[in-house]
Amino acid sequence: MRQSSLIALFILAASVSAHATPADPAALKAMPDYAAVRSEFLSAVVTAPIAKALAWKPAYRDTPWGKVRVSVEKDGNNVYVLFLREREGSYPYGSRGNVIVRRDAATGYMREILWMLSDDGLSWLSLTPKNERTLVQFVAGGSLVRSGLSLNSLLYYFLMKPFSYLHDLSKGGIEWPLVLGPAGNQGAAAFADQLAAAKPSKAATAFLKAAAGTGPDGAYLEAAGHPQAAAESLTSLPWNQAWTASDARLAGPYATLAPDPDKGLPLAGAGGLLVSLAGAPYAYMAELSAGDTSIRLVLVPVRGADGSYAIHAFDAESRARLGWADLVAAHPDAWIRIARYPVP
Repeated sequence: MRQSSLIALFILAASVSAHATPADPAALKAMPDYAAVRSEFLSAVVTAPIAKALAWKPAYRDTPWGKVRVSVEKDGNNVYVLFLREREGSYPYGSRGNVIVRRDAATGYMREILWMLSDDGLSWLSLTPKNERTLVQFVAGGSLVRSGLSLNSLLYYFLMKPFSYLHDLSKGGIEWPLVLGPAGNQGAAAFADQLAAAKPSKAATAFLKAAAGTGPDGAYLEAAGHPQAAAESLTSLPWNQAWTASDARLAGPYATLAPDPDKGLPLAGAGGLLVSLAGAPYAYMAELSAGDTSIRLVLVPVRGADGSYAIHAFDAESRARLGWADLVAAHPDAWIRIARYPVP
């Protein structure tokens, strides 16, 4: 990346989260929802005596979104009732529509519902009881976007009712398009496909070389049809708290983060930034640094036809596809410098 061509781009929190917005209607309709499965097993395992819940054997149900497994796990003083969707033969915690109910192992009380909103496991709603109301935290891309939102509903009602009930009660306080937005720019998605191709296009090859430091970014801009454009450096975060837990069944804790003029952005907080930019016609060159480790990356956040986001990540040097969530988990204290470029 040519440092002389970088123009500082300040992403203000107010520009992203100054007001709450309902989900895109098509995206809301496409959100996986296992309401019938949750209702079926509510008394059998979620509200059952804790001894009965602990003796539960996994059950499976077919849904329009695939097979769902209902199972129970105990970890310390927590008992988890898991409604998990099958993906490629496994049942990961982090899939859109998954619901993780946390109960107290000693009392059996329901302590939290974790409602997964993305397939990378980095976006969710955390619902906790507060007298006869429910408190909500909203996390997008690992960044804490909203906390302390109070809803006029008992916690267990959300398990009985469809996902739209939760959306409608919270739409006055949640920026839903971050996770359920309109379909994004197809140019970004097409460019991500070019980067992943066995024979990348001329523009994709130039982008990878520039990101790896083996070619000028001007060659990419020329090939992409933007010879007069310049890179823009991302230098701030829209939200300053990010998830720092290693257990995907837990909503917290969160750490307060701040950019560093020398190191760049905290990697743990960069996911929320990229989610806020998903669907725009841009791709990003980045450099991750963690101690003696340095990884040059290509990032393309996209938004699909179903309104969900995905952060496509590639090692610029090996051109291998990487998992964004895996990068964050492997380098929790890392920093990242990111520069934005228009896609072809």
